[in-house]
Amino acid sequence: MRYEGYAKKIVDEITKNGQIRLLDMPDLDLYMDQITTFMDEKLSIYKRDEKDKILTKTMINNYTKHNIIPKPINKKYSRDHLIILILIYHMKGSISIKDMQHLMAPILENYNSELEEKINMEDIYSILQEIQKDEREKLDVKMKEDTDSVKEYLKEINLQDDDILEIFTLVVMLTVRANINKHFAEKLIDEYFIRKEDTGKKEKKKEKKKKPEEPKERKETEE
Repeated sequence: MRYEGYAKKIVDEITKNGQIRLLDMPDLDLYMDQITTFMDEKLSIYKRDEKDKILTKTMINNYTKHNIIPKPINKKYSRDHLIILILIYHMKGSISIKDMQHLMAPILENYNSELEEKINMEDIYSILQEIQKDEREKLDVKMKEDTDSVKEYLKEINLQDDDILEIFTLVVMLTVRANINKHFAEKLIDEYFIRKEDTGKKEKKKEKKKKPEEPKERKETEE
C-alpha cells in the first residue's frame, strides 16, 4: 500500500477539517433543532454515510436526563451547552454514558455553583483545540511510521506486497492502540472520579451517623 495514496488522502481530510473554532460558534442561544443542524454541518467529515447524524434530539435529551449537560434555559442552549456537546461527541466513541456522568459531574457541579471563580468552558474548549491541532500535526508523520512498520512486519514473513493484508494489519494496529487508550482513560476515570465520588458519599453517610448527642436532663432530687 502506498502511503501517498488513500491513507494520505484520509490524513489530509482529517487535518484540514473536523474542528469547530470558537469564532464559528453563534453568539446567540439556539433551539435544539439549530444545535443539531449546526453540529451536523460542522462535523460532517466524521460521517461514514450521508444519512448518519452527528447529534440527534434523542441524544441531547439523554445527556440532559443523565446530567451530562446542563439543562436548557427556556428550551434554548447556550454556547457553553454547544461546547460541552462537542466535547461529548469526541468522547462518546471511547467511553460510556455512565463514565461520562462521573467525568462531567465535578465540571457541572462547578458550572452550576455560585462560586465567583467558576470553570470557563471556553478555556476548556481552547485546550481541546490545541490538543486537536497538535494531534493533527503529528498524524501525518505517525501514519507514515505506522505504514512503514506494517511493511516491516509483513516483510519478515514475505507478505509485504499484499495490499489487502497491509491495510488489514494497519487497521488492526490502529484499533489495538485505540483500545489501549480507551482502557487507560477508563482506569483514570475509575481512580480519580468514581473512587473519589464513592469516598465523598461514604464521608457524608458517616457525618449523618455522627449526630451530636443531646445532653440528658438531670432530675432535681428533693432533699
